[in-house]
Amino acid sequence: MNTKGKTIQSLERGFMILETLSFAESPLSLQDITQSVKLAKTTVYGLLATLVKLGYVERTKQTYQLGLRLTIRSPRGRRESLIDLPLAKYLFLLTLN
Repeated sequence: MNTKGKTIQSLERGFMILETLSFAESPLSLQDITQSVKLAKTTVYGLLATLVKLGYVERTKQTYQLGLRLTIRSPRGRRESLIDLPLAKYLFLLTLN
């Protein structure tokens, strides 16, 4: 894969947020996410609003976590991130939706 050349900044930033949420052990506040990705609060809020609308992030009162489009329920009922699964397994799970 060629890592040189033009990239889409908003896409990079969205993935930074998703990665931050995937490594979090509990839901994060807007401030936590903003500090982690080192972006302006208004930028992070706008990106989160888009990710929430698309189902990739879920908002609860004052916090955010990965949404149902990126998580599965483990046998113990815990939400597990699809970001951590191998690609083949992830693609298989996508076909179930």
